[in-house]
Amino acid sequence: MNFWDIEAPGGTAYQGEVDWILYTDAGGQPGASFASGAVVGGAVTRTFIQGGVLGFYDEYSLSFNVTPGVPLSAGTTYWLGLHNGPLTMATYSSYWETTNPNGTYDGHEDDAPFDGGWSDNGGDHAFNLGGSGGGVEDRSGGPNKKYAIYFVVSGDLASVGGATSTCGSISFFGPDPDVANQAEVDLVNVNCNESEITVTATNLVDTQGNTLASASVTFGLLIGDVNGDGVVDHADYRAVKDDLGQAADGSNFREDVATVGHNSSGFINAADLNLVKRQQGTSLP
Repeated sequence: MNFWDIEAPGGTAYQGEVDWILYTDAGGQPGASFASGAVVGGAVTRTFIQGGVLGFYDEYSLSFNVTPGVPLSAGTTYWLGLHNGPLTMATYSSYWETTNPNGTYDGHEDDAPFDGGWSDNGGDHAFNLGGSGGGVEDRSGGPNKKYAIYFVVSGDLASVGGATSTCGSISFFGPDPDVANQAEVDLVNVNCNESEITVTATNLVDTQGNTLASASVTFGLLIGDVNGDGVVDHADYRAVKDDLGQAADGSNFREDVATVGHNSSGFINAADLNLVKRQQGTSLP
């Protein structure tokens, strides 16, 4: 997670940890909580940006990783709650910034210790969070098990730092030569089917000098899971069988699971059907 806050000058407002909570959506506001955690000390990357914001405050960028990751469903709305310090402590000396000017109240807020009294003003922001996660990668990656991950930032990239992956090796990491605001991470020897993989990129710097200290994406690797439900079964086999002979396009490209050389064939064919058949019964944890 990467975000910014504004605080009373001098850094004394920061409590040494950031607590977070994820909520379901309940008709346009936070509903039931289903995951939470505390990130303490050096696990939070905290960088001073500028002083004098709104005439008085200091601005910081903060980032941390949620480990282990929390799976989110694509197309689902969630809410993210952030708190400066322990959730049991009420503090109002740190304010989370939204992408819109302060005062538009795009988020909802609840006073610590998060008693469920949500309103459009108060203490701690909960931001609307669209569920996407990294999804499920169902394609084989070819003989060298190659995959590519892209990190998209708001500005054009000038430089990048490093990248790590919990599976496989990094064969390339750098600004995407074709898309100015993307960083590309190429993986090779990704031999961990039926598992979740986390790729982390650090020190993404744009042409204006803004730095994203760290960003991570977690995705599931399950070869043959064309519908992305976490298990390879007859539904996946039927989907490929129904489209045999068709060219791969935006609606069925996930069915082109078998790789010829280093690329998908571009058609739904017998190789795809046979691969899904062999993989039936496999699943993500």
